[in-house]
Amino acid sequence: MANEYRARQVRTDDRDWYAFRVPPQKEVRISHILRNKGYTVAVPLKNILRRKNRYAKSRTYVAKAIMPSYVLIAFDAGTFPIHELREMHFIKGVVCINGRPAKLNSGQVYKMLSNERAGVYTDNEVYKNMWTEFEYRTGDIVDINWQGFDNVRGKVTDITEKMATVKIPILSSEYEVEVPVDKLYKAG
Repeated sequence: MANEYRARQVRTDDRDWYAFRVPPQKEVRISHILRNKGYTVAVPLKNILRRKNRYAKSRTYVAKAIMPSYVLIAFDAGTFPIHELREMHFIKGVVCINGRPAKLNSGQVYKMLSNERAGVYTDNEVYKNMWTEFEYRTGDIVDINWQGFDNVRGKVTDITEKMATVKIPILSSEYEVEVPVDKLYKAG
C-alpha cells in the first residue's frame, strides 16, 4: 500500500502543470468535463460567505475559484496535447511567456492545493461588507473584532442600541465587556 502511494506521488511530481483560460464562473464545471476525458485537472477554491438573496440575513459558504477564469492541467513531462485542447470550445487559451506555454512550478502548485485542502483560503473578511443590524441575540455566542479582542469568543448577555455586553473568559475567569454592536458577529 505504501509503495503504491509513493509510486503515485512520484508520477504526479514528474508532471508539468499549465494554466488554461476558461469562461468565468465555469471553472468547476469545466474541470469535471476535463477529468471525465482523462486529464489531471485542479481548480483551487476558497470558501466565501454569501447571502442567498439581498433580503436574507443568513449567509452560507460558497466555493469560488482562487484564480477566476483559470484551470490548472497537468501533463506527463514532455507532452502537451494542445491540439486536443483547442478543439474544446471552452478552452480560451493557455498562459504563455514569449509565445510558448509557461510551465508552472510544480512545488508551488502542490503547495497551493494542500493549502486549499487545509482551509487556508477561507475568506472571513466578507463579514465586514455584509452587516445586517443584529445577527445575534442575547445568549448567542459571538466573535469579537475590536481593540485587542480580535477573534475572542464570548456570550452576549445584553444588547442596547449601540453597545452589547459580552461575557468573555480571561485567565480562567469570566468578565463582562461592553463592545459596539458592529464589532460583533455570530460565531459559526
